[in-house]
Amino acid sequence: MQVQVVNQHAVVKYREFEWAMETVRESLEATERLVNGMSDQSGRFQGWQVPTKKEVQEARKKAVALLDGLRRKAKEFEAELLSRGWRV
Repeated sequence: MQVQVVNQHAVVKYREFEWAMETVRESLEATERLVNGMSDQSGRFQGWQVPTKKEVQEARKKAVALLDGLRRKAKEFEAELLSRGWRV
């Protein structure tokens, strides 16, 4: 009985993890519009240095690639859990 509860908990936690990854993906998609609207100049704003449009695009591209890698690994792990009937 305890194992079944632990397995159900694992399913719930994995679904929460998937939801979190989807939320991050949506947020990164929203940043694309913001980045495209940036000017090509960098500058200073009251002591703050603002990154260039290219720097922001590169950082966004890296974040998207890392998220894609995490999603692939998560799918591999999900397949393993499903093949074992979600047994811990």
